[in-house]
Amino acid sequence: MLVLVKQSHQDLLTRLKTIPGIGPKTAIMLVVLTGGFDRFTSAAELCRYAGLTPVIRQSGSSVKGRPRISKIGNQKLRNLLFMCRFNACKPACQQAGTTRLAEIFTSE
Repeated sequence: MLVLVKQSHQDLLTRLKTIPGIGPKTAIMLVVLTGGFDRFTSAAELCRYAGLTPVIRQSGSSVKGRPRISKIGNQKLRNLLFMCRFNACKPACQQAGTTRLAEIFTSE
């Protein structure tokens, strides 16, 4: 199955791997979980499928809750995207933390 996905979606896999935080295994999983993104006509549909769209829950007019993600959707896809976010933020966060530490220690 892995060979079949690589053969039929080689261009898509190459483009996905150019996104920070997405490696070869993650790209393959994204293609498998979304069916090659063929069934989605917009980004909004993909977000709804993954359960990432905001939902406002409120009771009456006085009790308002914070908007949260719906979590109604493909849990594996949502978790995969969540982990990609960590990988994409890791270099920037490390650089920002190192710069901030350098500022703290040089100001004394």
